[in-house]
Amino acid sequence: MLVQLFLRYPLLALLLHVGLGFLSKAQPAMVAALYMVIALVAMLEIVATRDKEHLTAYYGLYLTGFEVLSRMSKSALFWEIGKYSCIAVFGVGSIFSLVQKKRPYLFLAYILLLMPGILVSAAYGGAGEERIRDLVSQYFSGPVALLAAGWYFYQRPMQKTQLAYLIRVGILPSVAVVTLLFLGKSLSEIDFIGSSNFEASGGFGPNQVSSALGWAIVLSVVGLLLGLSPTGYRVLDFTLLTLLVFRGLLTFSRGGMMGAFGAIGLSVLVLFLISSTYRAQMKKRMHRIVLSSMVLLAVAFFANNLTGNFLWYRYLGKSTSEVIQGRSSSKREYLSGREEIMKSELSAFVENPILGIGMGRGTLYREASARTQRIASHTEFTRMLGEHGLLGFVAIVCVFMVLPYKHFRQLKNDDNRLWMMVLFILSMFTLAHSGMRMALPSVAFGLAFLWIIADKKAA
Repeated sequence: MLVQLFLRYPLLALLLHVGLGFLSKAQPAMVAALYMVIALVAMLEIVATRDKEHLTAYYGLYLTGFEVLSRMSKSALFWEIGKYSCIAVFGVGSIFSLVQKKRPYLFLAYILLLMPGILVSAAYGGAGEERIRDLVSQYFSGPVALLAAGWYFYQRPMQKTQLAYLIRVGILPSVAVVTLLFLGKSLSEIDFIGSSNFEASGGFGPNQVSSALGWAIVLSVVGLLLGLSPTGYRVLDFTLLTLLVFRGLLTFSRGGMMGAFGAIGLSVLVLFLISSTYRAQMKKRMHRIVLSSMVLLAVAFFANNLTGNFLWYRYLGKSTSEVIQGRSSSKREYLSGREEIMKSELSAFVENPILGIGMGRGTLYREASARTQRIASHTEFTRMLGEHGLLGFVAIVCVFMVLPYKHFRQLKNDDNRLWMMVLFILSMFTLAHSGMRMALPSVAFGLAFLWIIADKKAA
């Protein structure tokens, strides 16, 4: 019922989500409660309709985009509720769906290879039973969400018209996020310096806000590249895209923006090089691409001037002290300290190469070795090596290398290749800079395996 409303009346859906942004500012607890209500309604409707017209996909993408808005309310039932909601929705959808398709058993191999890490973590102990349980919940929910989304989307056929609706539902929560950001502290009152900016991110984690906005940018742009209108109105498509880029840049969190535009740019470049038909299509659209690029560059220049060039310095990797003192540092950190976390995870792998140190225990390992504050992992791949050892390495090869390679070889048209590459690269980049802190990279990875088919002609 809810999804049908959004699809039939796109302008009303946009206005409702602007209102949702205002509600998030005035009554944040209500937004967190609304997230739970939508998740429950989704499961009931999926069961009742037997996942008619890919209902699970619509609700799954909507909840993925809504997760950061729920977290920004700071009233969520528990922190991992977004991932658990996606697990439940995609799990129910996979069980009750009438669509018959191939099953991606390498996803199951991925989960089975990670499960011994739970036993290793329990065997090591050393931090209190409750904390170990919380850490396992935090780090296992992401892979299970990836399994659930991948199992549902893998080679699921979807018509282009349905895909346009799916993209629309996926970006609607970002309208509320952008609205909430503009209702926050005035940009003229914010001191922009050379680090991630919480004030420009609505008082919430810039990394997650940037990733959520980057996710909406990717859905919007890939929709436009496929000839689809995300909002139903071209003017609104580009207006929303402009606002997403503008607010995403002002978070000063580079991961979300670089991941989004890196995924789009790299995918288009690869397809341009390998496909003569795509090159011909791109030449016909070149004037639109150039014009759109110029508009987005103008947005970036405006944002940079607004921050007194600190946005430019941020992407150069310069710290505030370097800019103020006018001196270059030989110890410039482009990864914002992530390299130290990655080193600790690789050290854990060298010390425990077979089974690793146990799921979720990377944080404890860093506390014990460096006696620092709790530092969670930001990079999923090195975390899997450190916490799961060789089993983690085999899991990485199975699901992040072999499975995508096999799927890509089966793709016969440019639309499917573009879709697969953009979503796959985005998920890989997000896993590399933010891990599985959100449901987003897990769902994006599963979504990459969707089949796009031609619309059925009316009889």
